[in-house]
Amino acid sequence: MAERTLYDVLGVERTADAGTLKKQFHALSRKHHPDKRQANGRVDKGGRDHEDSGRDDGGSGRHGDNEGVDDDDDAFIEVMKAWTILSKPDARSRYDAALAQEETKQDLPFHDEVALEDMTLDEDDEVHYAECRCGGEYVLEQDQITTSVRGTTWIIPCSTCTLALKVVREHCATPPPVQQQQQQQQQQQQQQQQP
Repeated sequence: MAERTLYDVLGVERTADAGTLKKQFHALSRKHHPDKRQANGRVDKGGRDHEDSGRDDGGSGRHGDNEGVDDDDDAFIEVMKAWTILSKPDARSRYDAALAQEETKQDLPFHDEVALEDMTLDEDDEVHYAECRCGGEYVLEQDQITTSVRGTTWIIPCSTCTLALKVVREHCATPPPVQQQQQQQQQQQQQQQQP
């Protein structure tokens, strides 16, 4: 199940205008605010019920496990957090962008998953590449690879279509081919410099 958004917390659509957000915030904050619960006689600061009628708690004045109070406190905190972000146009824009990016990440159509070692190496351009089914290419540059460790993954978009390829680095015992070649060249230069 998807994580609740700030819009879900306030019970509004993402397209809701500022007036709708404000109206819903006020309604929910009145419903869950600790002072409003006290004024309505629901609970005091200790979590005790002020209404004596209809109690089945043996007259102690306490709810069984005080669960409703905790739920209201958590709900009030969530409502305040949502309002703090969604009430400011700049913060709301950043939140919407992050939300859209997260949804895009989850819905990205993958062509395949391959091991880095199975991709073709172009030593001249220092890139690894694989062909997409559309005829385009997935390209992973060497500088992205040199600092990686075993288990690193990359999501690479196709150069032509909207598909993506998941690349996994399965082995790290030996350096990537380009790095191996650079090390060999350095060793040869060092040997040539020695008398």
